[in-house]
Amino acid sequence: MTRTPAFLLALLLAACGPAPDPSASVAPATPEPTASKSAGEGMHGQLAFVAGHDPQIYLLDLATGESRQLTRLRPEHAELRAEGPMRPVLSCGFGPGNLAWSPDGSHLAFSYGGCETVLYIVDLDGELTRVADGISPAWTPDGSRLVFAPNVPFCMGVADCGGEPPHPGAWSLQVFDIASGAEPKPLSVDPMTRSGGRPDFSPDGSLIAFTGPLPDREANPELFSATYVIGADGSNPRLVARGAWAADWLPDGRLLIVEEQSGDLHAIGLHTGEAEALGGDAGPGVVSPDGSRLLFTSSDPETGAPRVRMATLDGEALAELEGFPAAWAPDSSAAVIAVSIGQGAGLAFVGRDGQALGSYTLPDAANVFSSAAWRPESGG
Repeated sequence: MTRTPAFLLALLLAACGPAPDPSASVAPATPEPTASKSAGEGMHGQLAFVAGHDPQIYLLDLATGESRQLTRLRPEHAELRAEGPMRPVLSCGFGPGNLAWSPDGSHLAFSYGGCETVLYIVDLDGELTRVADGISPAWTPDGSRLVFAPNVPFCMGVADCGGEPPHPGAWSLQVFDIASGAEPKPLSVDPMTRSGGRPDFSPDGSLIAFTGPLPDREANPELFSATYVIGADGSNPRLVARGAWAADWLPDGRLLIVEEQSGDLHAIGLHTGEAEALGGDAGPGVVSPDGSRLLFTSSDPETGAPRVRMATLDGEALAELEGFPAAWAPDSSAAVIAVSIGQGAGLAFVGRDGQALGSYTLPDAANVFSSAAWRPESGG
């Protein structure tokens, strides 16, 4: 593909400086698969997913097709320690989400609640550790810390709410030290990081990409979001692109962003400022760990039903089916997609070349489209 600057990248890196160097309630029964090994013959590893009328996290063994309940969450686990910001009551589902495995696969971080959530870490035995009020956890590459977004006033994403945070950095990305368990601290108190969300570490761990509100929304009323990067130590926050959100990183260090108006995807070289157009619709849901495959999200033009298209990095389409992208195997050999199966919902497994590998039916799914994560060190 040719490298061309995207329309929204005119301000890419301009005036931004150089890049930094590199148990009271009854829990639901465990969902039963439709058949033994229904997740796919020959597959192995483990997948965490969310299901149940009272949503809980389950761990699916892909070799046997059997799952076990990992959490016993109760409504009181969602109680905030700080007063929650006001949000539209009906805009959010309730339950666990934002599942994120530690690099060694020993612990799973997740958010629990509705519009405002609490962050937890659970180990493989189901023991919970409360982190803080917050959302969207991301592990540092060495697994020693969590970086996450705080609950912020809803209007921060669309306008200036007025007022100030309770203390400097309270509405910025937060850092939690796993070993000490001390209260989280702001990654940076720079105003550019206010209301930042969806943190994502670069492959070498030196940068964190995040999405936040426009710095000058009045001058760009037709746009909503902006993409930023900051050093992993909280240094040198900078604007990357207006009218875009950060999607993922490629193994070579390029950042993937999605233009919010067109849905076009671009890979940006942060050191060079070059942008490569990778395709359109609504950007990828998930990039394979080896960087060779993308899961694009889109919708059926006639029915509006959500669709997923698997494609190579150079645009070759490999598979397309209705559903939501969920997760890739650690070895990039397969992907899992949340789909409708008959009258229910479930997980469909697709090989890296688009071949169907099997499925796992959930009798009662909730939020599974954004709440599945393949356990590292557990194969594919």
